[in-house]
Amino acid sequence: MIKKGVNTLGETWVQTCERLLERLRRLSEKKDKDRLDIVQSMRFALYALQRSLLGWVNWVNNPRASASKSSKR
Repeated sequence: MIKKGVNTLGETWVQTCERLLERLRRLSEKKDKDRLDIVQSMRFALYALQRSLLGWVNWVNNPRASASKSSKR
């Protein structure tokens, strides 16, 4: 079943990750950061790691995705 707004290539996933990375880049380039800015940067970085790990876990646990990648190599 395909969820509304998500195609089979995962473009919504990729677009969300790109927005998250852009936000991290802007936070890292900000001058004169205070403690709250640093905490916000940490929060976004941890969220990016969480998304990445969940993506890998889903890929590894999906036999079709794992089989299609290994058979091509």
